[in-house]
Amino acid sequence: MAWYHVCVVFCALSVFSISTALKPRPPSVSSLTSQDFFNDYIAAECVVTGYPLPSITWVKDGEVLNITERIALKQGHINITRVTVADEGTYYCVATNTYGVSRSSPKTLTKSDLFRFPTEMPEEVMGYAGENHSLPCRSRPDSKPRPALKDFNWYLGKSEIPHSRRITVDQLGNLHFLPLTVNDSAKDNATYNCSVFNAESRARVYGSPTKLTVKSGEKPQPRSPRLVYYTENTTLNAGDWLELQCIVDGLPQPEVTWIPPGGSLSNRHKVDRSLYSLSVRKVKKTDEGIYACKAKNSGGEVKQTIQVTVTEELISHIDPMMMVLPEGSTQEFQCVVNEADADIAWFINDKPVGEDKRINESRDTLVVNNVQKPRDTFSIQCHVTKDNRTHVSDATLTVIEPIQINASDSHVDIVPGGKGHLNVSATVDPDYKDDLKYIWHHANFELKTSNLDVGIQVYPQDGFSHLTIDTSYLKASEFSNIMGEYVCEVTVGVPQTTRRLKFTVTSKKAGYTLHREPASARMPYWWLGLVGAILLVIVLTLVIIYMEIRNEGGVYLVDKWERQAGHDPVKELAEENKMQELNRSDENDDINDYQE
Repeated sequence: MAWYHVCVVFCALSVFSISTALKPRPPSVSSLTSQDFFNDYIAAECVVTGYPLPSITWVKDGEVLNITERIALKQGHINITRVTVADEGTYYCVATNTYGVSRSSPKTLTKSDLFRFPTEMPEEVMGYAGENHSLPCRSRPDSKPRPALKDFNWYLGKSEIPHSRRITVDQLGNLHFLPLTVNDSAKDNATYNCSVFNAESRARVYGSPTKLTVKSGEKPQPRSPRLVYYTENTTLNAGDWLELQCIVDGLPQPEVTWIPPGGSLSNRHKVDRSLYSLSVRKVKKTDEGIYACKAKNSGGEVKQTIQVTVTEELISHIDPMMMVLPEGSTQEFQCVVNEADADIAWFINDKPVGEDKRINESRDTLVVNNVQKPRDTFSIQCHVTKDNRTHVSDATLTVIEPIQINASDSHVDIVPGGKGHLNVSATVDPDYKDDLKYIWHHANFELKTSNLDVGIQVYPQDGFSHLTIDTSYLKASEFSNIMGEYVCEVTVGVPQTTRRLKFTVTSKKAGYTLHREPASARMPYWWLGLVGAILLVIVLTLVIIYMEIRNEGGVYLVDKWERQAGHDPVKELAEENKMQELNRSDENDDINDYQE
C-alpha cells in the first residue's frame, strides 16, 4: 500500500498546483497509469489538468464504476480490493468540468494467475550416458503473464538443478542434458519435477514427475554441432522483454556466438551461456531485424536465424495541445500519429464533431472558425486505432475577450530640452486582468527599469502603461538617439492575444541644433559664487582705502556747483583756522591763571 500513499501525496500536490492557476481551462487527461497485471488489488491513477478542478469518472468495459465496499474512488485514483477474474477488462477515466469533457486512452488490465499441474503418476524414462536427452515439462499450466526463461526450474527431489552448459532449460520448460552422465539417474525413488514461477502472484507450482534412469553407454564419439532447440520467428510489443535461445549439442561442446541485426553486440544485449540465450530488456523498434546464432566446434558449424518484429506502441498527440484565443479567431489542430496508416476520429467534449459548419475536419486536421466565448471553450480528442490498439490524445481551446486598447497620439513631437509622453491603457478579459503587461521597445531593445536609456522614464507602478521622454539633461549628440519608433506590446501572457502599438517620436523643429553647452562643459554654480565673493571683497577694500585718504586732508577739489552757490571753501577754511587759534589762546590763558 506504500505505492498508493505516494500516489495520493503526488495527486494532492498536483491538485494544489492546478487550483492556484485560477484560469478557466477545459479538462485534459495527461495519462492513466496502472500495472498491466494485477494480483490482490487494482491501483490506477488518472492524471488530469483543468480549472475548475475536473471530476473523475471511471469506466470499465463501457460501464461506469461506482463506489462499493471493494471499489474506492478518490482524487483521480481507483483502488479495487479482493479482485477476481471478473475484474479483468478495459478501463479508462473521464474528466469533466464546467468547460468540457475529456477521457484517457483505454487500459486493459489482466489478473495475474498461475494454474496447477494436473495430478499424475511419475513417468519412467531411460537414457544412456554420453547421449543427449530431454525431459519434457508435460501438461505445463497456463500462466499470466507468460513465464520467462528464468521462471522455469527443475528439481530432483527437493534440490533445484542449477542451469549450466550441460544441463539447461528451454522456453517451453523442457530440461536438456548435453549429454547425460550416470550421475543424472534419480536415486532413492526421487523424481525430476518441472516447476513454473509467476512473478506477479509470487506463486510456484510443480508437476510433470519423471523418474530417470541412466545406463552406461559406449564411449562418446566426436560430433559436429546440432540444434536441439531454438526460438522461432517472434513478434512482440515495444517495451517487452526479448528472449532468444539456441540450444546446441556437439562434442566437443560447441561455442555459441550471437549476431544481432547491427552486426555486433552492445550493452543492451545480455548473453547467458548457461541458458544459450540472448535477451534485451524493454525492446525498441530499433531492435527489430534478423538475429543469428552460430555454433562451432572442431567438427563443424551450424547457424540459425530468427526474425524479430517489434510492434511500436500506438502514440498520438494534438498540436497545439493548449490554445487560448481571442474571439473571432480561427485555429487549426493536427493529430500527429507515429503510424501513418492508423485510423483517426475527432471528438469534442468526448462526442463526435457533428454537423457544426464552423468546424471542419479531415483525417488528421480539425479547424475551428470564428471562435466565440464561451461556446467554443472545450476539450478536443483525437482517437487513433490500428490492429486492436487504441490511443486517445487531447487538447484544450479557451476563448477569451480580445484586448481593447486606448492610446495617446501615435505621433509625438518633442522640443529639444522638453518632454514627451506616451500613454496606453487596455481592457482585457476579466479572467486575465491580473496578467496584463505593457512592454515597451525602442531601437529593437526592451525598455526596463534596469536598462533605461538616458532621457527615458517608465512608471512601473502603472504597469509601464506610461512612458516619459525627458530631454532636459541630454547632450546635443544624445537628442537624436531617442527619436524614432517606439512600440508598446500589450499582453496577458498569451501570444495569440498580444497587441502591438507603434509611436513615432520626432523633434518639433526639424534640423534644430541644441546650442546649450554640454553638461560636462558648463561652469559649476559654486564657481560663480566664489567669483562674486572675490569681487565684493575687492570693492570693499577700495572703499576703505578711499576713506582713509580723505580723512588725512590735502587739496580740496572745489566743483563748479559750490562756486555757483557763492561758497569759497578756501576762504572759509582759513577763517575756521583763525577761530581755532583764538580758541587755543583762551585755553592757554586759563591754564596760566590756574598755575599762578
